Amino acid sequence: MKNKLFILIMFVCSLILLNLACSKDVTPPTPEEKEEEKENPDNSGGMVDPNQDPMVSTDYLALKALYEANTNNALGWNLDDTTMQSWKGVEQENKKVIRLDVKDKGLEILVPEIGDLEKLTFLDIGINSISEIPAEIGKLTELEELHLESNSLIAIPSEIGLLTQLKEFYVQANNSIRNLPPEIEALEQLRVFNLYGNALESLPNEIGKLESLQMLSVYGNKLTEIPSEIGNLSELKVLNLNDNPLLSLPEEIGNLLNLNVLNIENADLIKIPQEICNLEEDGTTTINKDARVQCDLARYHHKALIALYEANPSNTIGWDLTDTSMQSWGGVSLFPDGSVSQLELFAHQFKVLPKEIGNLKGISLLSMKSNGITSVPNEIGKLTSLTSLNMAFNDIEEIPSALGNLINLTELTLDFNSLQNLPIQIGNLNNLVVLLLSNNSLSELPNSIGQLTNLQQLSLEFNDLEVVPPTMGNMTALKRLHLFQNRLTSIPVSIGNLNEITFLSLENNILQVLPASLGMLTNLEILDVSNNELNTAPKEIAELSNLTLFDIADNPLADDLPGEICQLNALSLDSEQDMRVCKF
Repeated sequence: MKNKLFILIMFVCSLILLNLACSKDVTPPTPEEKEEEKENPDNSGGMVDPNQDPMVSTDYLALKALYEANTNNALGWNLDDTTMQSWKGVEQENKKVIRLDVKDKGLEILVPEIGDLEKLTFLDIGINSISEIPAEIGKLTELEELHLESNSLIAIPSEIGLLTQLKEFYVQANNSIRNLPPEIEALEQLRVFNLYGNALESLPNEIGKLESLQMLSVYGNKLTEIPSEIGNLSELKVLNLNDNPLLSLPEEIGNLLNLNVLNIENADLIKIPQEICNLEEDGTTTINKDARVQCDLARYHHKALIALYEANPSNTIGWDLTDTSMQSWGGVSLFPDGSVSQLELFAHQFKVLPKEIGNLKGISLLSMKSNGITSVPNEIGKLTSLTSLNMAFNDIEEIPSALGNLINLTELTLDFNSLQNLPIQIGNLNNLVVLLLSNNSLSELPNSIGQLTNLQQLSLEFNDLEVVPPTMGNMTALKRLHLFQNRLTSIPVSIGNLNEITFLSLENNILQVLPASLGMLTNLEILDVSNNELNTAPKEIAELSNLTLFDIADNPLADDLPGEICQLNALSLDSEQDMRVCKF
């Protein structure tokens, strides 16, 4: 019994001693242990580091890095909210950041981790003090809109070319960017590119690869020239080049047919290529320029005549091509500004008219007589200042409908060619006074010819006409009408409306009858119907008091002409007919 009691007492004492040992103070950590605890706080404090937490996204870590790198930022984010749902300027989709708007938040550093926001489509870091864009920006391959404006950038990294989905790029007002990386050529979907207010001294040729671009603004830079490749930007609508020390512009800007606005104010320009001015003259583009800036029409005309010269290597004109002023060039008349006013090239073997002939805008007279020309380009219709056009004695078979654009023409000479028809647009030339079409192969005339109500002389002799349209009776200003040597079997009654006509030549046709309405031509002085198939003449002709010649010779006249006709002093018969048809 005593043994059992002793054992129990010893067991209780052991428990007491063990409890005392556990309650003693833990040995203080060594300095090395303290440092280790700082580096690995999880080992001691039980707190989880978000950087090591697998539940925290890389997007969170990237934006946390941005926040911590900018100690004076005004972002106002609660870093404890690892979901970022409370973070202003952060928009997510499927727990991935797709839009980040941190403009005007006192940022000075854009951290490399920004490239980890792999689903980002919109990034605005404008109006901050950022001086450098990290190369990792190139990892944002889904980015569509990028705002870098109003920072302190001095360069754009070449990796920007990796952002092939980019549609809008704003880099304005950084003041110190001097050039663009050639890698921008890869931004084929870019529509808006704003670069104003920098220090750009040149634009890379590669800018011409941005064929989707609709707005390009580079005003307020240091550009002295623009690369010609800009003419490839066929979708461009707005081009702002204001406030640059530009000395010249490339003529290729004239290729931008979709351009709505071109700003070139406050530049060092004196002249701009006519190709650019054409955009405004065609009504498609508004050009805002200084009043002193003029269109270089002389250079434009020089190019056109060089094209004409080179298209005809066998020409005999003998121009001195080193004389770029064109003052010594034969057949060329100039305005005081050096542009071409008239071009007369008679019989110099200019057989080909290139399309550039249409670039001689402002010219008033064009004569290409006796050169062997076979066709006329549509571009002739651009010469809307022409008052006289002479293409006689060539081999032209067809006149383009664009001729109808030459509404200021007063003289059109196309005789001695091979024309088979006329375009209906010839009726648009309502200022025409003289129209010469003799010695062609015309078989018909368009009804629209009757619209030439100011026409005074019409020559159609030596053609193949079988009829003339009744609308010719509308040409009430006509004074001289030449229709001899055709195949006419009749003339319309409406011919009697030509009350100003003094000369009517109808000889050498196959006319069988004359309309009585000829008696209404009270100003008619000469009427020649000789060598036709007439049996008689209407007595109404005898009422023409101003008639000085009525030639009806060489017709199969019946034995009796109306007495009134026989009494005409103006009557002309061949000697064999005199006594037979008129009983004096």
